[in-house]
Amino acid sequence: MENNLSPLTIAQHARTASLALQAVPAAMRHRVLITAATLLQRRKKDILAADTADVHRARHKVSPAFINRLTLNEKRFSEMIAAIRAIARQKDPLGEVIERRKIKNGVVLKKVRVSIGVLFIIYEARPHVTADAAALALRAGNAVILKGGSEARNTNRLIAQCFQQALKSAGLPLHAAQFIDTADRTVVKKLLKCADDIDLVIPRGGYGLVKWVRKESHIPSLSHAEGLDHTYVDASADIPLAIKVIVNAKTSFPAACNSLDHLLVHERIAQKLLPPLQTALVPYGVELRGDAKARKIINVKAATMQDWDTEYLSLTMGIKIVPNVDEATAHINAHGSKHSESIIARDKKTIALFKKNVDAAGIFVNCSTRLHDGGVFGLGAEMGINTGKLHARGPVGAKELTTYKWIAEGNGQTR
Repeated sequence: MENNLSPLTIAQHARTASLALQAVPAAMRHRVLITAATLLQRRKKDILAADTADVHRARHKVSPAFINRLTLNEKRFSEMIAAIRAIARQKDPLGEVIERRKIKNGVVLKKVRVSIGVLFIIYEARPHVTADAAALALRAGNAVILKGGSEARNTNRLIAQCFQQALKSAGLPLHAAQFIDTADRTVVKKLLKCADDIDLVIPRGGYGLVKWVRKESHIPSLSHAEGLDHTYVDASADIPLAIKVIVNAKTSFPAACNSLDHLLVHERIAQKLLPPLQTALVPYGVELRGDAKARKIINVKAATMQDWDTEYLSLTMGIKIVPNVDEATAHINAHGSKHSESIIARDKKTIALFKKNVDAAGIFVNCSTRLHDGGVFGLGAEMGINTGKLHARGPVGAKELTTYKWIAEGNGQTR
C-alpha cells in the first residue's frame, strides 16, 4: 500500500496523521474501529482465502510451529473481530488526569495521559497482529506503520486495507495506518533511522528479530521477545491441580510464547508427581526431556545443557529436579527470558519468595502461564508482551501505548 513512497515520506506522513488523530474526539476513533471490524467481517472469505494461499506457499519453508501461527482459521478470525470490538468499547485512555497537585506558588499541576504519537510495528507470522496493532494504536490516538512478515503478506494487506477504508469513511488521514507492502528489508532499515518522526518501534517475534531491530534502530523500542517459560512445582503443591495446570500450559497452544517450556520439580514431590503427569501428557504426544534425577523416576530422553536455554514452541518439555525454591528461582533467572513464570504451591512463604525473587513480566501462582495474554487480562488484545522494564511491562494494551504531559495552570506566577 505504501510501495511508492520513500521511508522518510512514510514516517513524515505518519507524523502528520498522528497530530490529526490527537485532535479528534474519542467517539470518532471508536467509530473507526467498529467500521474496521464490519469491513473485515464482510471480507472474511477473501481474507481466509489469502491466508490459505500464504500458508500453502510457506508450508515447506518454515517450521510446523510457524505454520500454526501463520494460520488464520474460522475461530481465530472470529477472535480477531471480537478483539477489535472489545478495544473499541474500552474507556478512552487519553485525557485521563493521572496526578494532580498544587505547588507552593498556587500553580495547579496536572499529569495528563496523551498518545505517544507514531508507532512502527514489526512482526512475524501471525496475521491477526495486523488487526490488533492497528486497533490498539488508533484507540490510543497513535498513527501506526505496520510491517508484517512476508509469509503473511497477502493476508496482512487485506486486513490493513479494511482499517484504511474505515479511516477514510471517518474523514481521517489514511496515513494513520500504513502498511509496508514489500519484502525489501532495506525499507525497514531506513524507517528504523527515522527517529525524528517515529516515536516507538515494537518488534514482535523471535529473539532474532528483536536483536536485529535493537541493533539497527535509532528509535526507542518495546520488545515482545521469546517465551522460554517455567513452572515450578513445590513440595507443598496439590498434585491434581499441578497436573491440570501443567497439561494446559504445555498443550493448549504449544506454539505460543506463553506456553510452558520447562518444568522444575521439588525433589520431595517428584516421585508422586512425575509418573501421573507423564501419563496425563501421553494423549497429547508431548516429548519429555529430563535431567539425571528425573530419568531415575520416569523413562524420558536426556536433557542437554542447551535444552535449558531453548523455547520449544512445540510439544516438547524439559524437566529438572531441584532441592528447593531458591534453586528453582536461580535457574529461572539464569535461563528464562523474563516472560511468564509459574509456581504451584500451597506454602505461603514459598509463594512469597517466588513472587519476590523471580524476575519476569508475569508471575502466575497456582495457574497456567497461558493466562499471560492481553485478551485474558481484559485489554481486548495486546501489542505484545514486553519483557523489558521501561515504560510498560507485560501485555501492552491501548493504555500502555500512551505517555503523559504536565499541564501547569496558574494566574500570573513567575520565577
